[in-house]
Amino acid sequence: MTKHIFPATFAAALAFPALATADDEASVCMPVGEMQATLIEWYSEAPRATLQKTAITETQLWVSVHTGTWTKLEVYRDGIACVIDQGADFRAEFDQFANSEALPVG
Repeated sequence: MTKHIFPATFAAALAFPALATADDEASVCMPVGEMQATLIEWYSEAPRATLQKTAITETQLWVSVHTGTWTKLEVYRDGIACVIDQGADFRAEFDQFANSEALPVG
């Protein structure tokens, strides 16, 4: 039952971004494998770039070339991934990440 709660919460967060504010402390988090599967299966997004790496976290950008949606993830060393930003119409910014470190797809 818990597996269905995370994707539903994730979908709600992406479907209603206007409800979120900069002051919101809660973000959508789940095991990294589950987060990746959700982005791939529900949103047709694929890893596009690693934006930043530290000893504790890695910031990843996922993009759908079909719809233009994008998701920025903070992936923690303990195996948890959290959505830290998301949006649409990524195509206009595509070249900006051409020199970023590519992530393996799949």
